[in-house]
Amino acid sequence: MFLSQTRPRSIASQLVLLFTLVAAFLLSCGLGAFYLIVVRHAFQECE
Repeated sequence: MFLSQTRPRSIASQLVLLFTLVAAFLLSCGLGAFYLIVVRHAFQECE
């Protein structure tokens, strides 16, 4: 049987993972805010 040893992740891979998650979160927050602004403006134009 092969026993796989778990090595601790390198700090570079941890930083890449953290940066990816934070970038995705900030991008989704920015797109959500932009969407709300566009939708509000569109409804104000209809009135």
